[in-house]
Amino acid sequence: MHIEKWRAALPPDAWPDGLPEVGSVWRRDVFTVADAWRAEEASPRQLLSAVLMWGYGPIGYGPWRTARSLEGDPDGKRLDARARRAVHAGSGRRRPADRLPAPA
Repeated sequence: MHIEKWRAALPPDAWPDGLPEVGSVWRRDVFTVADAWRAEEASPRQLLSAVLMWGYGPIGYGPWRTARSLEGDPDGKRLDARARRAVHAGSGRRRPADRLPAPA
């Protein structure tokens, strides 16, 4: 993985704290960012970046596609709403539809 290409392609606010400066992003790194997001210490944009870095790995178009995805939600509100829905759906707990944020 060329982590320096990822860093150059992504906006600074979307770069997760604590990721390695060189080398690879490992699954444990993604879990660390996910835990930080759940604790509201990482943004949804940082979470998406970590997930896609790990998912795309060394594939050359990964940084470009990730940057395009981030452009579609500059403040991260849509990402956050969908991630929280996924967490609730995966836990087996359902929140009433009127309490869920409306899709943007």
